[in-house]
Amino acid sequence: MQAQEGPASSPSGDSPPPWLQALLQSIANMSHPSGPTSTPNSDVTKATTGVPTKQLGPLAEYDGNRDGLETWIAQAQAKIEIDYSNCSDSTKFYMLHNRLRGEAAKQLQPWVQAVVDVGEATMDGLIQQLRLSFGDPHSTEKAMRKLHRIKQSSRTFMEYFTEFRKLVLEAGGANWPDTIKNGYLEPGLSQELQNRMIGHKGPNQTFEEYCSDLKRVSDQVEAFNLRNRYFLSRKEPSDRGSYRGPPPRFENAREEQTPWRKASPPPEDMDWQPAVKIGTTRPRRAQWVDKTELDRRRGQGLCMRCGDSAHFAKDCPHLPPSKPRQVRLAKAKEGPRLEVEMDTEFNESENE
Repeated sequence: MQAQEGPASSPSGDSPPPWLQALLQSIANMSHPSGPTSTPNSDVTKATTGVPTKQLGPLAEYDGNRDGLETWIAQAQAKIEIDYSNCSDSTKFYMLHNRLRGEAAKQLQPWVQAVVDVGEATMDGLIQQLRLSFGDPHSTEKAMRKLHRIKQSSRTFMEYFTEFRKLVLEAGGANWPDTIKNGYLEPGLSQELQNRMIGHKGPNQTFEEYCSDLKRVSDQVEAFNLRNRYFLSRKEPSDRGSYRGPPPRFENAREEQTPWRKASPPPEDMDWQPAVKIGTTRPRRAQWVDKTELDRRRGQGLCMRCGDSAHFAKDCPHLPPSKPRQVRLAKAKEGPRLEVEMDTEFNESENE
């Protein structure tokens, strides 16, 4: 018995009708697609297309600040590693260059133009140029000098340790042995914390474990000092004196108190008053002038007593002038002489 050739052949040997041929062709195309196969893994698709992801936030802009250069470079490298790992070198280069602003973009523009023209623009080259332009070549030396002088003083341990760790990283001491790190850390601790740490450090203790013990003891000391200041603030003021026991009891209410309890008597009133108050000055007496001067003052509207233009005679702060009178005094041994005696009486009609 001869085997059947397939569904395309008919028993009579004629070709199948057109509609059947179209149906068979459609079934064959569905079984063997000619286009590219798609994979459900989205990472593979992104790897082939090179589209960056957005797992990290946007990279901050850099304007040429020397203190923040290394921080920005670390953030840029993390952004490239996570979100641009499947992208080309040119994409990474232009992404970093697009985040430059201000002085950084201005100084690197000639170099960027040169490397783009020759096709040598790379991310590592851009970072190297940033360090050459804005990095500090003496940062390691400066950090080492600061490590020898850093002190905790009145700061908390975490404030001191944060600065210490930053200086160690700047000095390139991330992989230093624990003994060297301890040698830089311990001399800067406060005297109180050093005394509290006596007996707490183990022989085989690592640097991280030692820092954890320092933080724990420092927190305990700060909590103790805080409680101590709180209780001291609630005590009575020191000017009230120490406790001397209960007050003495007297059988008679008018009984004289003990000498140490006796109050000082009030000061007695003075039965006299000083004639002149201390610190005060008596007003000066105006000078005697002749009639011609008085006429001049009257004609110019001046004070008739002192000649001032700011007031009149009734408001003058000077005392009235006294008229001089010459008297003759005779003495047997010294002989006759003239003495001027000031008359205290004043006649307003003669000299106002």
